[in-house]
Amino acid sequence: MSTQQILDITKCLVEWINTAKVDPASLLTMCAKDIVVPIPYPGSTPDFDGLISVTTKTHVAFPDFKMAVREHIVDEKESRVVLLLDVSGTQAGYRICLELF
Repeated sequence: MSTQQILDITKCLVEWINTAKVDPASLLTMCAKDIVVPIPYPGSTPDFDGLISVTTKTHVAFPDFKMAVREHIVDEKESRVVLLLDVSGTQAGYRICLELF
């Protein structure tokens, strides 16, 4: 893939994550069902279902969640991209309580 093709897919993925209505079918237009998430969010599975779950929970916890790409690095040979993101949102759900013993 060319750098531009990789960036186009990346842009679509960021837009997908920013959309509160999580649609697995539209995610399949950007990645394969057997995707492997190299650094999964703690407590989630490193796969397609884990990506769906984390994105859904993020929008419940932060209804105004938004990611914006600040910078990117593309490796055409490996078809990989690394993003530096600005992330914002106001917490409204999934309160975390810790018990200390």
